[in-house]
Amino acid sequence: MIKIREAYKEIDKETLKIAYKNAWSIENMEAHGAAGRDVTYIGSDIKRNIITDYFRDTSGCYWFGNRAINEYGEIVAMEEHIFGHDFLEEKKKKGWYPRNTSPAHKYK
Repeated sequence: MIKIREAYKEIDKETLKIAYKNAWSIENMEAHGAAGRDVTYIGSDIKRNIITDYFRDTSGCYWFGNRAINEYGEIVAMEEHIFGHDFLEEKKKKGWYPRNTSPAHKYK
């Protein structure tokens, strides 16, 4: 059973079709000329143990960010899923993390 305690809502199928085809990685907003735009969380989709969160900005552009469900059913950041909790703790001690302040990170 998946424990979904953190911010999560299922995205409706019609919105998912549009967002999936048009979304860019939220971590690259600046590269797409969208730095500083406000975004609104519109929902998420789960495939296996990967959660894709979708957002829409004030100009109508779609963005996505990914999280994962760990072996305990907890939703974690992709960095933690890939590199592990200890790796992130070490990065925090050295002041290397969080390097990304994108809106997707508030949904960890």
